[in-house]
Amino acid sequence: MSDSDDKKSEKDETIVCRCRDITVSEIEEAIDDGCDNMELLKRRIKLSTGTCQGRTCVDLARRVLAEKTGKSPSEVKLTRTRTPIIPVPLKFLGGKDE
Repeated sequence: MSDSDDKKSEKDETIVCRCRDITVSEIEEAIDDGCDNMELLKRRIKLSTGTCQGRTCVDLARRVLAEKTGKSPSEVKLTRTRTPIIPVPLKFLGGKDE
């Protein structure tokens, strides 16, 4: 195995999303299967849907997507934030049982 193969293997196993345990290779595989934007990656592999809501993984995933699709990271749009359709009391969002 050459040095470039070793580097590729290491990169593939790099964890991008610690909340969901998503690796670079999983992101690349989803891109190869047609997920060519952040919204599709979110829906397909649940990227940025963990506890941190993407605060720790979105930038790295965005770079992986940009590199794989030949775009610059600034050309890769982020996912949309969705608010509840009906008003929800804050106690429900905060996890209070009262």
